[in-house]
Amino acid sequence: MSEQTQIPRVLWAQQRETVLLTISVPDIEKVDVKFEENSVNFHGESKASNSKNRNVYAVKIDLYEKIDPEACKYENVGQKYWRLLLKKKDSTAPFWPRLTKDKARLHWLQTDFDHWKDENESDDEKPGFDGNFQDMFSGGMGGMDDMPDMGDGSDEEEEDDSDDEEASPTSTKSGVNVEDTQKSKTSNNEQ
Repeated sequence: MSEQTQIPRVLWAQQRETVLLTISVPDIEKVDVKFEENSVNFHGESKASNSKNRNVYAVKIDLYEKIDPEACKYENVGQKYWRLLLKKKDSTAPFWPRLTKDKARLHWLQTDFDHWKDENESDDEKPGFDGNFQDMFSGGMGGMDDMPDMGDGSDEEEEDDSDDEEASPTSTKSGVNVEDTQKSKTSNNEQ
């Protein structure tokens, strides 16, 4: 039986005390997640479309700062997504400027603007699921409607993506407000 190892697409977002990772992997049969103080390891296997092969999805992320491995958790969301909730070791430290220890740009890692909460936002302002990440892991997660489109896994990414560390959640590289652009498109389609 042959195996093909792939790095899954990973989205990340943070709040003051936690970091949320969303990993896109299709139909994983076995998953192994290891939380260490300085890193996270994800390993999952699924059968390929022809039953003779197995797809292995694996990624090790060396984190920017330390986490509390005992307080971290993960769960499956639908058939295609795994969510990992990382508890920051020092919740009073400033927000991480990036997820990884190294400053290298990683093609498989993207910012999850749907769940991002800026450092200057008050605790009353809610990210993606109308609550904090902890709320997402306690009880119902709702539907998959608010899951980001993580693509089809093809490598047709643009070479000149915006820099995750400097991008604003509501603006594009040109500074155009994404929400205004979407409203404008909707208005034009209705006319």
